[in-house]
Amino acid sequence: MTLVVGQSNSEFKPPKVPNFVDLTNKRFGRLVVIKFLYCKERKCFWLCKCDCGNDKITYTWLLTGGHTKSCGCLSQELCKKRCGVNHPSWKTGRCKNNKGYIRLINPKALGYTIATKPRTMEHTAVMAEHLGRPLYEDESVHHKNGIRDDNRLENLELMICHPAGHRVSDEIKYAEEILKKYKPSVLNGDT
Repeated sequence: MTLVVGQSNSEFKPPKVPNFVDLTNKRFGRLVVIKFLYCKERKCFWLCKCDCGNDKITYTWLLTGGHTKSCGCLSQELCKKRCGVNHPSWKTGRCKNNKGYIRLINPKALGYTIATKPRTMEHTAVMAEHLGRPLYEDESVHHKNGIRDDNRLENLELMICHPAGHRVSDEIKYAEEILKKYKPSVLNGDT
């Protein structure tokens, strides 16, 4: 039996479902049941209003069993509270990826001020902090001893990715770009 949505309470007739209970005006977590909507396959559906103002359609078993407590806003709030250092699985915010590099989940929480993007590699964050600026797109950080999780500054060196093509004219242009970026005084004739 399907009842018409929007039926007023004065016209309300309980459906022919075993053990039907009228939940109108009852509170379940953040939801208040506004009205009965319909029954389908022995499930009775209800229109509820959440404390945040959103509407939620759900059925009796989810409400009375405590499985639905809000329109979804409660879950979002709990997720925000459990992020980063508040998450039960938080282990210093560092994890090793499958290639052996250390990845920082939340660099700001670990005191980094320049490399603040989530999921930054630790060796690039250490170098950026040392340089006092973010790395350029053509820069990478190399581990001198080859141990990928040894991110001490003395074990790291800044590398510049070499452009494709090895014609002399390309190399001269590339050398000028490097000097402009890293030592402009040489191009000006200052020593």
